[in-house]
Amino acid sequence: MWPLECTRIGATNVALLGKQTVMSSVINGFYGAKGVDGNTNQEFNEGTCFITDPGTQHTGTLNPWWRVDLGALYHIVNVTFFNRIDGCGTVGCGYRASNLRLSMGTSLETINVVGTVPGQIEDIHTFSFPESKQARYVQVTLEGQKKILHLCEVQVFGFPRLQGRTIDLQQVS
Repeated sequence: MWPLECTRIGATNVALLGKQTVMSSVINGFYGAKGVDGNTNQEFNEGTCFITDPGTQHTGTLNPWWRVDLGALYHIVNVTFFNRIDGCGTVGCGYRASNLRLSMGTSLETINVVGTVPGQIEDIHTFSFPESKQARYVQVTLEGQKKILHLCEVQVFGFPRLQGRTIDLQQVS
C-alpha cells in the first residue's frame, strides 16, 4: 500500500452548466445562468451576459447581486470575472463592473466578503486564493445605489471537498 501513488489533478471550473444561479433582478431574458454557461464571449449582443434590471428610468437598484450554488462544498482557488467589453453606446458600461464585492460561504447564512475590486474592471479580473476558500455559494455584488450589474462569465476554479479527508493544496499545486 505504501508508497502511495497519487495523480496530480488541476483545478477545474466547478461553476459550469447546470449549476443553479439566482440574482437580485433580471431583465429581458439575460438570466443568471448565462454567467456559468462556459461561454466567455464578452459581447453583450451575442446574448452571453447576464444583467440586472435597470429599472423604469434606467437607474438600477441598490447593491444588485448575482449568486451561483455550486451544489456541494469545494476548495476554491480562484474566481474570474469576464466583463462586458462592447461599448454600451456613448455612455460606456464599464461602470457596471466597478466596486464589485466577491463573497463566498458554505451556506447562505455564512456568506462573507473575500475580495473586492476597487474601481472598474476593464476586461477580466481574477481573485486568487493560494490557501483556498471552502465554499458552496459564490456571490458578486455591485456596491452602491442606482446600479446595474452585468458580467458575461464567472469562472470558479477549485477542487472537490473529500469527505473525511484533508487536502494539502500547497502540495497539489
